[in-house]
Amino acid sequence: MNKIKTVSIIGMGLIGGSLGMALKKNRTVKKVIGVGRHPEKLKQALRLKAADEVTTDFIAGVKEADLVVVCTPVGLIAPTVKRILPGLKSGCIVTDVGSVKAPIAKEVAKILAREKIYFIGGHPMAGSERSGISHARPQLFRDAVWILTPSGKTPAPVLAELQRVVKSTGARVLKLDPGRHDRIVAATSHLPHLLAAALVILVGQREQKEKNTAHLVAGSFRDMTRIASSNPEIWQDIFSMNRQEIMATMTEFHEVVSKILQSLRTNQKQDLLKMFGRAKKTRDRMFTKDAAAKN
Repeated sequence: MNKIKTVSIIGMGLIGGSLGMALKKNRTVKKVIGVGRHPEKLKQALRLKAADEVTTDFIAGVKEADLVVVCTPVGLIAPTVKRILPGLKSGCIVTDVGSVKAPIAKEVAKILAREKIYFIGGHPMAGSERSGISHARPQLFRDAVWILTPSGKTPAPVLAELQRVVKSTGARVLKLDPGRHDRIVAATSHLPHLLAAALVILVGQREQKEKNTAHLVAGSFRDMTRIASSNPEIWQDIFSMNRQEIMATMTEFHEVVSKILQSLRTNQKQDLLKMFGRAKKTRDRMFTKDAAAKN
């Protein structure tokens, strides 16, 4: 496997822009090409030093690439791979940054079935409720987990070279099966967004009945609901593509909430204490420096 020298990034938003910045700042590759639909956003990518060149021509934009990173909404990833296929050179690696992996891997496998192009799904566990390249920063991936979902047919040298590029951003690589990834993030990423959105809707409804509600919104509400400000269209695609795993996770969550509700109905204070204690212990373990190092 030859060393990756040219990277094309399709979709120069928060993730794509941050990746371009990181690769250029760390001199990981010789050239970063930004590809997208909007000329003004691409010009901004040049001004922010997220790319060396930019183009709205998807085919021309990938012809030199040793690695193509598709940073579009999840519903557009497979169609984008199909769109750029005529421009990809033999041996090119294609990856993505979508938070759903199994359906994308299945669809892309069909597209690339007869091509000597290597697709390895990817998902950096980093981001923000803010979108757009104006919020991009080269440090976005530092200490974040970047999941890669290679298939059993992925050559070891190809995977190793992609890992080298990913690690250069400061991220830590974790390899997972696509289905397992989708099952885990349904609980750790997708359900939290659903809960944040549902809570905001509930409080919004309550505000119409209780005029002082907005004055009682403080830090806990702000912290828990931050992600509800994310792009609705992006999350619409995510929930649609990973709906089976999300529904299964919601069922589990409903069981947990039902137990808490029963404790409240019967005023079982000791059960409530155990629940809060267990939650505190688990969260503290997850977010200690030691836990991060083990991962």
